[in-house]
Amino acid sequence: MNIIKLISKKNCYIGQNRPAYIVIHETDNWSKGADAKAHANAMKNGNLAGTVHYYVDSKSVYQTLDHSDGAWAVGDGKGKYGITNRNSINIEICVNPETDYYTAVDKTEQLAALLLKQYGWGTDRLKRHYDASRKHCPRRLMDEEKWPEFVKKTELYMKNKNSQNKNETAESKSTKKPDTTEKLNVQLPIIRKNSTGSAVSMLQAMLQVKVDGIFGTQTETSLKAFQKNVKITVDGICGAETWKKVAEHMNANR
Repeated sequence: MNIIKLISKKNCYIGQNRPAYIVIHETDNWSKGADAKAHANAMKNGNLAGTVHYYVDSKSVYQTLDHSDGAWAVGDGKGKYGITNRNSINIEICVNPETDYYTAVDKTEQLAALLLKQYGWGTDRLKRHYDASRKHCPRRLMDEEKWPEFVKKTELYMKNKNSQNKNETAESKSTKKPDTTEKLNVQLPIIRKNSTGSAVSMLQAMLQVKVDGIFGTQTETSLKAFQKNVKITVDGICGAETWKKVAEHMNANR
């Protein structure tokens, strides 16, 4: 796995980390361009209050802290659940519109497997931010009930030492951008006014309205305008037909 190092010494506990867990997060940053490189640079410049050891998107992996330094990542749990900033390695999955989410998740599974093997740990050491503080994070993995699958795939990557090389070879041979149309149609729920969650955040980012994960009047109005523009039923409800158009729009603007 190619890991780009952009190490920061800001907003962290230098030399105070004794890793015992790998903790998975999502950035919840749906802004255009908010990929791994952008987050890594912002962290390097001291512009992020929260810090982690790695950022992952569908194209790259950035390491932003040495493992010996504690991140400002799970302090909201105040150590109540045994996972702290001084005993964890923290990984953020980017969710910006240009990132193919499921490819980023796959890369994160590979990275987690690499780190677990490096420390001689099993997947019992693989945790969610939720496990450290009860914060709803990683949001989309939890909303889609994908965490058990994430753990299982990480374990498979740990057992198959050639899987990462095969995956990277396939990526290097392919220049085609991932098409999210089919994935969006299958994975995302029907959402309407008063819906909440990561699917709403994704829609809001695409519509370029305030991203808060709450389907309110502004989101409904913008969605109706989008539906009218792409010549589909104007009902303010984002179902299969609308998600397909959303995906086509996202692919066209990559």
